[in-house]
Amino acid sequence: MNGSGWGADLWRYDPVLEQWAWVKGPAAPNFTGNYGVQGVEDPNNMPPARGFGAATWTDTTGNLWLFGGTAYIDDYIYYSDLWRFDTSTENWTWINGTQQVEQAPIHGTQGVPDISSTPGSRAEMIATWTDRDNNLWLFGGQAIDSGAVIASDLWRYSIADNMWTWMKGPSTYWSPGSYGVQGVEDPLNEPSARWAATTWTDESGDLWLFGGRRTNNWYDNLNDLWRYRISTNSWTWMNGPPGTLSDTGAMGNLCEEDLLYSPSSRFECTAHWTDRDGNLWLWGGRTSALDQSKSYLNDIWKYDVGTNTWAIMGPEQPADAIGNFGQKGVPDPCNRPYGAMGNMGWYRPETNSIYLFGGYQFRPELPSSPALRSLMWRMELDTNCIQYPCPYVCDGLSLDVETQSASNGQNNGLAILTTGAGYAPYSGWLNGQSVVDIDTLAQLSPGYHHLVISDAFACSDSITFYIGSVNEGGAGNWHIHQQGASLLVDVTNSPIQLQAFDALGRLVLDQFLPVGSSQVAAPGLAQGIYVFRAVGQDDAVKLFME
Repeated sequence: MNGSGWGADLWRYDPVLEQWAWVKGPAAPNFTGNYGVQGVEDPNNMPPARGFGAATWTDTTGNLWLFGGTAYIDDYIYYSDLWRFDTSTENWTWINGTQQVEQAPIHGTQGVPDISSTPGSRAEMIATWTDRDNNLWLFGGQAIDSGAVIASDLWRYSIADNMWTWMKGPSTYWSPGSYGVQGVEDPLNEPSARWAATTWTDESGDLWLFGGRRTNNWYDNLNDLWRYRISTNSWTWMNGPPGTLSDTGAMGNLCEEDLLYSPSSRFECTAHWTDRDGNLWLWGGRTSALDQSKSYLNDIWKYDVGTNTWAIMGPEQPADAIGNFGQKGVPDPCNRPYGAMGNMGWYRPETNSIYLFGGYQFRPELPSSPALRSLMWRMELDTNCIQYPCPYVCDGLSLDVETQSASNGQNNGLAILTTGAGYAPYSGWLNGQSVVDIDTLAQLSPGYHHLVISDAFACSDSITFYIGSVNEGGAGNWHIHQQGASLLVDVTNSPIQLQAFDALGRLVLDQFLPVGSSQVAAPGLAQGIYVFRAVGQDDAVKLFME
Protein backbone atom coordinates (compact mmCIF):
# COMPACT_ATOMS: atom_id res chain seq x y z
CA MET A 1 0.00 0.00 0.00
CA ASN A 2 1.10 3.54 -0.69
CA GLY A 3 -0.06 6.45 1.46
CA SER A 4 -3.72 5.89 2.22
CA GLY A 5 -4.27 3.38 -0.58
CA TRP A 6 -2.63 0.79 -2.82
CA GLY A 7 0.68 1.47 -4.53
CA ALA A 8 2.00 0.81 -8.03
CA ASP A 9 5.37 2.52 -7.65
CA LEU A 10 8.63 0.61 -8.20
CA TRP A 11 11.82 1.43 -6.31
CA ARG A 12 15.48 0.37 -6.49
CA TYR A 13 17.96 0.42 -3.60
CA ASP A 14 21.71 0.74 -4.16
CA PRO A 15 23.51 -1.00 -1.25
CA VAL A 16 26.83 0.65 -2.12
CA LEU A 17 25.49 4.21 -2.20
CA GLU A 18 22.84 3.35 0.41
CA GLN A 19 20.28 5.30 -1.59
CA TRP A 20 16.78 4.68 -2.94
CA ALA A 21 15.71 5.58 -6.51
CA TRP A 22 12.10 5.87 -7.66
CA VAL A 23 12.17 3.90 -10.94
CA LYS A 24 8.64 3.57 -12.27
CA GLY A 25 4.97 4.04 -11.51
CA PRO A 26 2.82 6.85 -10.15
CA ALA A 27 3.36 8.53 -6.80
CA ALA A 28 -0.38 8.65 -6.16
CA PRO A 29 -2.11 5.53 -4.79
CA ASN A 30 -4.86 3.39 -6.33
CA PHE A 31 -3.60 3.51 -9.91
CA THR A 32 -5.96 1.54 -12.19
CA GLY A 33 -3.25 0.37 -14.60
CA ASN A 34 -2.43 0.61 -18.28
CA TYR A 35 -2.24 -2.83 -19.88
CA GLY A 36 -1.35 -1.92 -23.45
CA VAL A 37 -1.11 -4.82 -25.92
CA GLN A 38 -0.38 -8.24 -24.46
CA GLY A 39 3.20 -9.29 -25.17
CA VAL A 40 4.26 -5.83 -26.40
CA GLU A 41 6.65 -3.75 -24.29
CA ASP A 42 5.73 -0.08 -23.97
CA PRO A 43 7.01 2.72 -21.69
CA ASN A 44 3.39 3.58 -20.87
CA ASN A 45 2.48 0.09 -19.68
CA MET A 46 1.86 -0.19 -15.95
CA PRO A 47 0.22 -2.85 -13.73
CA PRO A 48 -2.68 -1.72 -11.54
CA ALA A 49 -1.90 -0.98 -7.91
CA ARG A 50 -2.05 -4.05 -5.70
CA GLY A 51 -0.79 -5.72 -2.54
CA PHE A 52 -1.42 -8.60 -0.11
CA GLY A 53 0.96 -11.20 -1.38
CA ALA A 54 1.18 -10.76 -5.14
CA ALA A 55 3.59 -13.37 -6.52
CA THR A 56 7.00 -12.05 -7.55
CA TRP A 57 10.10 -13.56 -9.14
CA THR A 58 13.50 -12.58 -10.51
CA ASP A 59 14.35 -14.67 -13.56
CA THR A 60 17.81 -15.90 -14.54
CA THR A 61 18.39 -12.85 -16.78
CA GLY A 62 17.58 -10.39 -13.99
CA ASN A 63 14.09 -9.38 -15.12
CA LEU A 64 11.30 -8.99 -12.56
CA TRP A 65 7.92 -10.74 -12.74
CA LEU A 66 4.58 -9.99 -11.04
CA PHE A 67 1.42 -12.08 -10.84
CA GLY A 68 -1.95 -11.62 -9.14
CA GLY A 69 -2.50 -9.97 -5.77
CA THR A 70 -5.35 -7.86 -4.47
CA ALA A 71 -6.55 -4.27 -4.31
CA TYR A 72 -9.56 -2.62 -2.72
CA ILE A 73 -12.07 -0.77 -4.89
CA ASP A 74 -15.37 -0.72 -2.98
CA ASP A 75 -14.48 -4.32 -2.12
CA TYR A 76 -11.42 -6.56 -2.40
CA ILE A 77 -10.62 -7.61 -5.98
CA TYR A 78 -8.23 -10.38 -7.01
CA TYR A 79 -5.99 -10.20 -10.10
CA SER A 80 -4.73 -12.99 -12.39
CA ASP A 81 -2.48 -10.98 -14.73
CA LEU A 82 1.22 -11.76 -15.29
CA TRP A 83 3.71 -8.94 -15.91
CA ARG A 84 7.42 -8.69 -16.75
CA PHE A 85 9.62 -5.71 -15.89
CA ASP A 86 12.75 -5.44 -18.05
CA THR A 87 15.47 -4.04 -15.79
CA SER A 88 17.55 -2.89 -18.78
CA THR A 89 14.80 -0.83 -20.47
CA GLU A 90 12.80 -0.17 -17.28
CA ASN A 91 9.54 -0.99 -19.06
CA TRP A 92 6.62 -3.23 -18.12
CA THR A 93 5.00 -5.80 -20.45
CA TRP A 94 1.66 -7.50 -19.85
CA ILE A 95 2.59 -11.10 -20.69
CA ASN A 96 -0.24 -13.44 -19.70
CA GLY A 97 -3.58 -13.60 -17.94
CA THR A 98 -6.64 -11.44 -18.21
CA GLN A 99 -7.55 -7.90 -17.24
CA GLN A 100 -10.69 -9.30 -15.65
CA VAL A 101 -10.69 -9.82 -11.89
CA GLU A 102 -12.05 -12.78 -9.91
CA GLN A 103 -10.80 -15.33 -12.46
CA ALA A 104 -11.31 -18.94 -11.32
CA PRO A 105 -8.41 -21.37 -11.86
CA ILE A 106 -8.33 -23.49 -15.02
CA HIS A 107 -6.19 -26.49 -14.13
CA GLY A 108 -6.28 -28.47 -17.36
CA THR A 109 -4.43 -31.80 -17.30
CA GLN A 110 -1.80 -32.25 -14.60
CA GLY A 111 1.71 -32.10 -16.04
CA VAL A 112 0.56 -30.92 -19.49
CA PRO A 113 1.22 -27.29 -20.57
CA ASP A 114 -1.82 -25.57 -22.05
CA ILE A 115 -2.33 -22.02 -23.28
CA SER A 116 -5.70 -21.90 -21.50
CA SER A 117 -4.40 -23.15 -18.12
CA THR A 118 -4.10 -20.55 -15.36
CA PRO A 119 -3.81 -20.47 -11.56
CA GLY A 120 -6.55 -17.84 -11.68
CA SER A 121 -6.93 -14.82 -9.45
CA ARG A 122 -4.92 -15.26 -6.25
CA ALA A 123 -3.39 -13.45 -3.31
CA GLU A 124 -0.99 -14.31 -0.48
CA MET A 125 0.93 -16.66 -2.82
CA ILE A 126 4.37 -15.52 -1.76
CA ALA A 127 5.52 -19.16 -2.06
CA THR A 128 7.42 -18.74 -5.34
CA TRP A 129 10.64 -20.02 -6.91
CA THR A 130 12.72 -19.59 -10.10
CA ASP A 131 14.39 -22.80 -11.28
CA ARG A 132 17.65 -23.27 -13.20
CA ASP A 133 15.79 -23.53 -16.52
CA ASN A 134 14.25 -20.08 -15.98
CA ASN A 135 10.78 -21.40 -15.17
CA LEU A 136 8.63 -19.64 -12.56
CA TRP A 137 6.89 -21.69 -9.85
CA LEU A 138 4.18 -20.93 -7.32
CA PHE A 139 2.36 -22.89 -4.62
CA GLY A 140 -1.07 -22.46 -3.02
CA GLY A 141 -2.28 -19.13 -1.71
CA GLN A 142 -5.76 -17.67 -1.54
CA ALA A 143 -7.57 -18.52 -4.76
CA ILE A 144 -10.95 -17.32 -6.01
CA ASP A 145 -13.42 -20.04 -6.91
CA SER A 146 -16.96 -19.16 -5.80
CA GLY A 147 -15.36 -17.23 -2.94
CA ALA A 148 -11.93 -17.10 -1.30
CA VAL A 149 -10.42 -20.57 -0.78
CA ILE A 150 -7.02 -21.91 0.30
CA ALA A 151 -5.12 -23.91 -2.33
CA SER A 152 -2.28 -26.45 -2.29
CA ASP A 153 -1.66 -26.82 -6.03
CA LEU A 154 1.80 -26.37 -7.53
CA TRP A 155 2.20 -24.46 -10.80
CA ARG A 156 5.03 -23.89 -13.28
CA TYR A 157 5.16 -21.05 -15.80
CA SER A 158 7.44 -21.49 -18.83
CA ILE A 159 8.83 -18.12 -19.90
CA ALA A 160 9.96 -19.64 -23.22
CA ASP A 161 6.51 -21.07 -24.08
CA ASN A 162 4.35 -18.48 -22.26
CA MET A 163 2.24 -21.26 -20.74
CA TRP A 164 1.21 -22.38 -17.26
CA THR A 165 1.30 -26.05 -16.21
CA TRP A 166 -0.51 -27.53 -13.21
CA MET A 167 2.27 -29.76 -11.84
CA LYS A 168 1.14 -31.19 -8.51
CA GLY A 169 -1.46 -31.07 -5.77
CA PRO A 170 -5.26 -31.25 -5.90
CA SER A 171 -7.48 -28.97 -7.96
CA THR A 172 -9.76 -28.78 -4.92
CA TYR A 173 -9.17 -26.65 -1.82
CA TRP A 174 -8.54 -26.82 1.94
CA SER A 175 -6.52 -30.03 1.51
CA PRO A 176 -5.07 -31.47 4.77
CA GLY A 177 -2.11 -32.80 2.77
CA SER A 178 -0.45 -36.20 2.87
CA TYR A 179 2.77 -36.22 4.88
CA GLY A 180 3.95 -39.78 4.39
CA VAL A 181 7.15 -40.78 6.21
CA GLN A 182 9.46 -37.99 7.29
CA GLY A 183 12.51 -37.80 5.05
CA VAL A 184 11.13 -40.30 2.50
CA GLU A 185 10.22 -39.03 -0.97
CA ASP A 186 6.91 -40.34 -2.32
CA PRO A 187 4.77 -39.29 -5.33
CA LEU A 188 1.72 -39.34 -3.03
CA ASN A 189 3.17 -36.83 -0.55
CA GLU A 190 1.58 -33.38 -0.62
CA PRO A 191 1.82 -30.34 1.67
CA SER A 192 -1.45 -29.14 3.13
CA ALA A 193 -3.21 -26.07 1.76
CA ARG A 194 -1.72 -22.81 3.01
CA TRP A 195 -0.93 -19.22 2.21
CA ALA A 196 1.88 -16.75 3.01
CA ALA A 197 4.45 -19.56 3.32
CA THR A 198 8.25 -19.22 3.15
CA THR A 199 10.39 -20.63 0.30
CA TRP A 200 13.97 -21.24 -0.82
CA THR A 201 15.88 -22.86 -3.69
CA ASP A 202 18.92 -24.89 -2.60
CA GLU A 203 22.24 -25.45 -4.40
CA SER A 204 20.89 -28.63 -6.05
CA GLY A 205 17.95 -26.76 -7.56
CA ASP A 206 15.37 -28.31 -5.23
CA LEU A 207 12.47 -26.17 -4.00
CA TRP A 208 11.76 -25.78 -0.27
CA LEU A 209 8.57 -24.74 1.54
CA PHE A 210 8.08 -23.81 5.21
CA GLY A 211 5.09 -22.87 7.36
CA GLY A 212 2.34 -20.50 6.33
CA ARG A 213 -1.27 -20.15 7.39
CA ARG A 214 -3.42 -23.25 7.05
CA THR A 215 -6.88 -21.62 7.01
CA ASN A 216 -8.38 -18.14 7.27
CA ASN A 217 -8.30 -18.47 11.06
CA TRP A 218 -5.75 -16.02 12.49
CA TYR A 219 -4.18 -18.72 14.68
CA ASP A 220 -3.91 -21.71 12.31
CA ASN A 221 -0.22 -21.46 11.42
CA LEU A 222 2.26 -24.19 10.46
CA ASN A 223 5.98 -24.91 10.91
CA ASP A 224 6.49 -27.99 8.73
CA LEU A 225 9.33 -28.06 6.20
CA TRP A 226 9.04 -29.62 2.73
CA ARG A 227 11.35 -30.29 -0.23
CA TYR A 228 10.13 -30.57 -3.83
CA ARG A 229 12.42 -32.30 -6.32
CA ILE A 230 11.73 -31.07 -9.85
CA SER A 231 13.34 -34.08 -11.55
CA THR A 232 10.96 -36.55 -9.85
CA ASN A 233 7.96 -34.24 -9.42
CA SER A 234 7.68 -35.40 -5.80
CA TRP A 235 7.44 -33.80 -2.35
CA THR A 236 9.26 -34.92 0.81
CA TRP A 237 8.24 -33.93 4.33
CA MET A 238 11.63 -33.08 5.86
CA ASN A 239 11.17 -31.48 9.26
CA GLY A 240 8.68 -30.05 11.74
CA PRO A 241 5.41 -31.54 13.03
CA PRO A 242 2.94 -33.05 10.51
CA GLY A 243 0.14 -30.53 10.16
CA THR A 244 0.16 -29.34 13.77
CA LEU A 245 -1.33 -25.86 14.10
CA SER A 246 0.19 -23.18 16.34
CA ASP A 247 3.17 -25.34 17.31
CA THR A 248 5.66 -23.55 19.58
CA GLY A 249 8.71 -25.15 18.00
CA ALA A 250 11.85 -25.86 20.01
CA MET A 251 15.30 -24.33 20.28
CA GLY A 252 18.53 -24.92 22.13
CA ASN A 253 21.44 -22.61 22.74
CA LEU A 254 22.34 -19.98 20.19
CA CYS A 255 23.72 -21.61 16.99
CA GLU A 256 23.16 -25.13 18.36
CA GLU A 257 21.80 -27.54 15.72
CA ASP A 258 19.57 -30.51 16.52
CA LEU A 259 17.05 -32.70 14.71
CA LEU A 260 14.47 -31.80 17.38
CA TYR A 261 14.77 -28.03 16.93
CA SER A 262 12.49 -25.99 14.69
CA PRO A 263 11.11 -22.44 14.51
CA SER A 264 7.67 -21.79 15.93
CA SER A 265 4.73 -21.84 13.51
CA ARG A 266 4.43 -18.62 11.52
CA PHE A 267 3.23 -16.95 8.34
CA GLU A 268 4.23 -13.83 6.37
CA CYS A 269 7.86 -14.71 7.04
CA THR A 270 8.93 -12.91 3.88
CA ALA A 271 12.59 -12.25 4.76
CA HIS A 272 14.30 -15.48 3.72
CA TRP A 273 17.43 -16.34 1.79
CA THR A 274 19.88 -19.06 0.78
CA ASP A 275 23.43 -18.17 1.81
CA ARG A 276 26.56 -18.78 -0.24
CA ASP A 277 27.16 -22.05 1.64
CA GLY A 278 23.72 -23.42 0.69
CA ASN A 279 22.05 -22.95 4.09
CA LEU A 280 18.44 -21.77 4.29
CA TRP A 281 17.68 -18.78 6.52
CA LEU A 282 14.56 -17.00 7.76
CA TRP A 283 13.82 -13.93 9.84
CA GLY A 284 10.70 -12.93 11.75
CA GLY A 285 7.11 -13.33 10.62
CA ARG A 286 3.99 -13.63 12.72
CA THR A 287 3.13 -16.50 15.02
CA SER A 288 0.21 -17.50 17.21
CA ALA A 289 1.99 -20.26 19.06
CA LEU A 290 3.77 -18.40 21.85
CA ASP A 291 1.03 -16.06 23.03
CA GLN A 292 -1.96 -14.95 20.98
CA SER A 293 -1.46 -11.38 22.22
CA LYS A 294 2.29 -11.42 21.47
CA SER A 295 3.06 -12.56 17.99
CA TYR A 296 5.48 -10.41 15.94
CA LEU A 297 8.88 -12.11 15.70
CA ASN A 298 12.45 -10.94 15.08
CA ASP A 299 14.26 -14.25 15.49
CA ILE A 300 16.78 -15.59 12.95
CA TRP A 301 16.95 -19.29 12.06
CA LYS A 302 19.31 -21.31 9.85
CA TYR A 303 18.50 -24.69 8.31
CA ASP A 304 21.39 -26.96 7.27
CA VAL A 305 20.24 -28.90 4.20
CA GLY A 306 22.95 -31.53 4.63
CA THR A 307 22.13 -32.43 8.24
CA ASN A 308 18.37 -31.64 8.22
CA THR A 309 18.77 -29.52 11.36
CA TRP A 310 17.57 -26.09 12.48
CA ALA A 311 19.48 -23.70 14.73
CA ILE A 312 18.41 -20.36 16.16
CA MET A 313 21.06 -17.81 15.24
CA GLY A 314 19.73 -14.88 17.26
CA PRO A 315 18.30 -13.05 18.99
CA GLU A 316 16.68 -15.18 21.69
CA GLN A 317 13.98 -12.61 22.33
CA PRO A 318 10.26 -12.98 23.01
CA ALA A 319 7.56 -12.16 20.47
CA ASP A 320 6.69 -8.48 20.00
CA ALA A 321 10.32 -7.50 20.55
CA ILE A 322 11.16 -3.82 20.78
CA GLY A 323 13.87 -2.70 18.38
CA ASN A 324 17.24 -1.45 19.57
CA PHE A 325 18.24 1.00 16.84
CA GLY A 326 21.68 2.06 17.98
CA GLN A 327 23.39 4.71 15.84
CA LYS A 328 22.23 4.99 12.23
CA GLY A 329 24.72 3.45 9.82
CA VAL A 330 26.94 2.02 12.58
CA PRO A 331 26.99 -1.79 13.01
CA ASP A 332 26.52 -3.11 16.53
CA PRO A 333 25.95 -6.73 17.60
CA CYS A 334 23.26 -5.53 20.00
CA ASN A 335 21.16 -3.68 17.39
CA ARG A 336 17.78 -5.32 16.79
CA PRO A 337 14.88 -4.62 14.37
CA TYR A 338 11.34 -4.63 15.66
CA GLY A 339 9.41 -7.87 15.38
CA ALA A 340 7.61 -7.74 12.03
CA MET A 341 5.79 -9.61 9.29
CA GLY A 342 5.47 -9.04 5.56
CA ASN A 343 8.69 -7.09 5.20
CA MET A 344 11.11 -7.34 2.30
CA GLY A 345 14.39 -9.21 2.60
CA TRP A 346 17.33 -9.38 0.18
CA TYR A 347 20.56 -11.35 0.43
CA ARG A 348 23.82 -9.87 -0.89
CA PRO A 349 26.33 -12.72 -1.33
CA GLU A 350 29.25 -10.36 -2.04
CA THR A 351 29.20 -9.21 1.58
CA ASN A 352 27.27 -12.15 3.09
CA SER A 353 24.70 -9.69 4.40
CA ILE A 354 20.91 -9.42 4.51
CA TYR A 355 18.79 -6.28 4.02
CA LEU A 356 15.38 -5.90 5.69
CA PHE A 357 12.85 -3.25 4.70
CA GLY A 358 9.41 -2.21 5.92
CA GLY A 359 6.66 -4.60 6.92
CA TYR A 360 3.96 -4.60 9.56
CA GLN A 361 5.83 -4.00 12.80
CA PHE A 362 4.85 -4.28 16.43
CA ARG A 363 3.94 -1.07 18.27
CA PRO A 364 4.29 -1.31 22.07
CA GLU A 365 1.94 1.63 22.56
CA LEU A 366 -0.82 -0.16 20.60
CA PRO A 367 0.00 -3.88 20.71
CA SER A 368 -3.14 -4.88 18.80
CA SER A 369 -2.50 -2.41 15.98
CA PRO A 370 0.80 -2.90 14.10
CA ALA A 371 2.13 -0.13 11.88
CA LEU A 372 3.59 -0.10 8.38
CA ARG A 373 7.17 1.15 8.66
CA SER A 374 9.83 2.16 6.12
CA LEU A 375 12.97 1.25 8.05
CA MET A 376 15.94 -0.30 6.24
CA TRP A 377 18.28 -2.62 8.15
CA ARG A 378 21.47 -4.37 7.12
CA MET A 379 22.68 -7.46 8.96
CA GLU A 380 26.13 -8.97 8.55
CA LEU A 381 25.84 -12.74 8.98
CA ASP A 382 28.08 -14.14 11.70
CA THR A 383 29.69 -17.32 10.42
CA ASN A 384 31.56 -17.92 13.69
CA CYS A 385 28.50 -17.44 15.91
CA ILE A 386 30.25 -15.13 18.36
CA GLN A 387 27.91 -14.52 21.30
CA TYR A 388 28.05 -10.93 22.49
CA PRO A 389 26.94 -9.93 26.01
CA CYS A 390 24.00 -7.81 24.87
CA PRO A 391 21.89 -6.47 27.75
CA TYR A 392 18.59 -7.33 26.10
CA VAL A 393 17.88 -10.57 27.94
CA CYS A 394 14.80 -10.19 30.12
CA ASP A 395 14.85 -11.58 33.62
CA GLY A 396 11.37 -11.54 35.01
CA LEU A 397 10.43 -7.96 34.13
CA SER A 398 6.93 -7.43 35.48
CA LEU A 399 4.57 -4.56 36.06
CA ASP A 400 2.30 -3.62 38.92
CA VAL A 401 0.10 -0.59 39.50
CA GLU A 402 -0.44 0.74 42.98
CA THR A 403 -1.56 3.95 44.65
CA GLN A 404 0.98 6.64 45.27
CA SER A 405 -1.05 8.81 47.64
CA ALA A 406 -4.65 9.40 48.55
CA SER A 407 -6.79 11.77 50.56
CA ASN A 408 -10.52 12.10 51.09
CA GLY A 409 -11.17 9.09 48.93
CA GLN A 410 -9.63 10.66 45.84
CA ASN A 411 -7.03 9.08 43.57
CA ASN A 412 -4.02 11.40 43.45
CA GLY A 413 -1.78 9.26 41.28
CA LEU A 414 -0.40 5.81 40.62
CA ALA A 415 2.97 4.32 41.36
CA ILE A 416 4.37 2.04 38.64
CA LEU A 417 6.35 -0.79 40.19
CA THR A 418 8.62 -3.05 38.14
CA THR A 419 10.67 -6.08 39.07
CA GLY A 420 13.42 -7.95 37.30
CA ALA A 421 16.97 -7.31 36.22
CA GLY A 422 19.00 -6.82 33.06
CA TYR A 423 16.74 -4.38 31.29
CA ALA A 424 17.32 -0.84 30.09
CA PRO A 425 15.41 2.29 31.12
CA TYR A 426 11.84 1.84 30.01
CA SER A 427 9.05 3.92 28.55
CA GLY A 428 5.33 3.45 28.70
CA TRP A 429 2.00 3.96 27.00
CA LEU A 430 -1.27 4.47 28.87
CA ASN A 431 -4.42 3.80 26.85
CA GLY A 432 -2.37 4.17 23.66
CA GLN A 433 -0.77 7.49 24.63
CA SER A 434 2.88 7.94 25.53
CA VAL A 435 3.54 8.46 29.24
CA VAL A 436 6.13 11.14 29.90
CA ASP A 437 6.76 10.23 33.53
CA ILE A 438 6.39 6.48 33.75
CA ASP A 439 7.08 6.30 37.48
CA THR A 440 4.15 8.52 38.44
CA LEU A 441 0.97 8.80 36.40
CA ALA A 442 -1.41 11.70 36.69
CA GLN A 443 -4.82 11.38 38.30
CA LEU A 444 -7.00 8.93 36.42
CA SER A 445 -10.74 8.88 36.05
CA PRO A 446 -12.76 5.83 37.15
CA GLY A 447 -12.87 2.98 34.65
CA TYR A 448 -10.56 0.53 32.92
CA HIS A 449 -7.05 1.56 31.85
CA HIS A 450 -4.37 -0.28 29.87
CA LEU A 451 -0.68 0.32 30.60
CA VAL A 452 2.28 -1.01 28.57
CA ILE A 453 5.95 -0.68 29.52
CA SER A 454 8.83 -1.61 27.23
CA ASP A 455 12.55 -1.10 27.11
CA ALA A 456 14.96 -0.98 24.20
CA PHE A 457 15.81 -4.67 24.48
CA ALA A 458 12.36 -6.28 24.16
CA CYS A 459 11.62 -6.53 27.87
CA SER A 460 8.00 -5.55 28.25
CA ASP A 461 4.86 -6.13 30.24
CA SER A 462 1.32 -4.81 30.30
CA ILE A 463 -1.57 -4.63 32.69
CA THR A 464 -5.24 -3.73 32.56
CA PHE A 465 -6.43 -2.17 35.80
CA TYR A 466 -9.65 -0.65 37.06
CA ILE A 467 -10.12 2.60 38.93
CA GLY A 468 -13.25 2.18 41.05
CA SER A 469 -15.68 4.73 42.42
CA VAL A 470 -13.93 5.05 45.81
CA ASN A 471 -15.47 2.11 47.64
CA GLU A 472 -16.61 -0.45 45.11
CA GLY A 473 -15.62 -1.90 41.79
CA GLY A 474 -15.44 -5.01 39.64
CA ALA A 475 -12.94 -6.85 37.50
CA GLY A 476 -13.27 -10.02 35.45
CA ASN A 477 -15.59 -12.46 37.24
CA TRP A 478 -15.70 -10.74 40.63
CA HIS A 479 -17.11 -7.60 42.27
CA ILE A 480 -16.21 -6.07 45.60
CA HIS A 481 -17.56 -3.36 47.89
CA GLN A 482 -17.08 -2.29 51.49
CA GLN A 483 -19.59 -3.04 54.22
CA GLY A 484 -18.31 -1.41 57.40
CA ALA A 485 -15.19 -3.26 58.53
CA SER A 486 -15.86 -6.05 56.06
CA LEU A 487 -15.75 -6.61 52.33
CA LEU A 488 -18.54 -8.23 50.33
CA VAL A 489 -17.13 -10.08 47.33
CA ASP A 490 -19.32 -11.64 44.65
CA VAL A 491 -17.54 -14.27 42.51
CA THR A 492 -18.98 -15.81 39.34
CA ASN A 493 -17.81 -18.61 37.00
CA SER A 494 -14.76 -19.83 38.95
CA PRO A 495 -13.13 -19.37 42.39
CA ILE A 496 -10.41 -16.77 42.92
CA GLN A 497 -7.48 -16.14 45.24
CA LEU A 498 -8.07 -12.53 46.31
CA GLN A 499 -5.12 -10.38 47.35
CA ALA A 500 -4.96 -6.78 48.60
CA PHE A 501 -1.98 -4.40 48.62
CA ASP A 502 -1.59 -1.13 50.50
CA ALA A 503 -0.15 2.10 49.09
CA LEU A 504 3.39 0.86 49.73
CA GLY A 505 2.83 -2.34 47.80
CA ARG A 506 2.66 -4.57 50.89
CA LEU A 507 0.43 -7.65 50.80
CA VAL A 508 -2.25 -7.15 53.46
CA LEU A 509 -4.85 -9.72 52.43
CA ASP A 510 -4.57 -13.13 50.76
CA GLN A 511 -7.70 -15.31 50.81
CA PHE A 512 -9.34 -18.02 48.69
CA LEU A 513 -12.94 -17.25 47.72
CA PRO A 514 -15.40 -19.75 46.19
CA VAL A 515 -18.08 -18.95 43.65
CA GLY A 516 -20.88 -16.94 45.25
CA SER A 517 -21.02 -14.14 47.82
CA SER A 518 -18.42 -14.03 50.58
CA GLN A 519 -18.09 -11.78 53.60
CA VAL A 520 -14.40 -11.02 54.13
CA ALA A 521 -13.37 -9.57 57.47
CA ALA A 522 -10.90 -6.72 57.06
CA PRO A 523 -10.47 -5.11 60.50
CA GLY A 524 -6.76 -4.52 59.92
CA LEU A 525 -7.20 -2.33 56.85
CA ALA A 526 -6.72 1.28 57.88
CA GLN A 527 -8.28 4.17 56.04
CA GLY A 528 -6.71 4.62 52.62
CA ILE A 529 -6.54 3.24 49.10
CA TYR A 530 -5.92 -0.44 48.43
CA VAL A 531 -5.45 -2.43 45.25
CA PHE A 532 -7.39 -5.71 45.04
CA ARG A 533 -6.61 -8.32 42.43
CA ALA A 534 -7.22 -11.99 41.76
CA VAL A 535 -4.09 -14.13 41.37
CA GLY A 536 -3.49 -15.02 37.72
CA GLN A 537 -5.79 -12.29 36.39
CA ASP A 538 -4.66 -9.01 34.85
CA ASP A 539 -7.52 -6.84 36.07
CA ALA A 540 -7.27 -4.99 39.37
CA VAL A 541 -9.64 -2.84 41.47
CA LYS A 542 -8.60 0.11 43.61
CA LEU A 543 -10.84 0.97 46.56
CA PHE A 544 -10.77 3.70 49.16
CA MET A 545 -11.37 2.04 52.53
CA GLU A 546 -13.09 4.34 55.00
